[in-house]
Amino acid sequence: MSPLDQVLASDMNAFDELIKINKNQSEKIDELIKMLKGLIDIPQTASKSIKESSDYLKMATQVTTNRKPEEDENLVLTLNDVNLSTVPAGSSFTTTARNIIRAAYGNQGSFFDLKAGEFHILLGVVAYLHKLKFADVWSKQNSIRISAAQMKHDTNKKSGSPMAKKQKIAHSQTHEIAMKVKWKMSHFSIINMGSWI
Repeated sequence: MSPLDQVLASDMNAFDELIKINKNQSEKIDELIKMLKGLIDIPQTASKSIKESSDYLKMATQVTTNRKPEEDENLVLTLNDVNLSTVPAGSSFTTTARNIIRAAYGNQGSFFDLKAGEFHILLGVVAYLHKLKFADVWSKQNSIRISAAQMKHDTNKKSGSPMAKKQKIAHSQTHEIAMKVKWKMSHFSIINMGSWI
């Protein structure tokens, strides 16, 4: 091999080595770009995780703390812009929950009328009205949810039941009799007035 070929061969080896180094660095840069893209998503994921943890901790502290009278004095209990502090407590949690929903959303109201987060407010109001710890009501949340969800079905069932129809007929008959009695009373008064004249 000539000296020129030797110099060219060593330069070629150096170029091959540089090409390998550049290729390796390019792969590492691609990996870093992928990692940076992943880091961009971390704030949203972390924020969501922090909010979920915060919500959980709030509920956990409500479950584990006792009701303090001084907190209740300043507490405004509202649902659908209706003050619920005067709603009478029922004989059970489910009855009280139904009373609260009716007070907030009317007689046709049900669990399905509650907006996001209002079920937890409902549980707090039930605990307040029964003068119990939130944990006592929280442990019964499934039965309260089921009962409140059945309200719409119960209302529909009542309006089509034979008893409801009988009550409607009895009411209309009572109204009809009252109108006849009123007419006879007014007619009797006119006849009596005529005899006095």
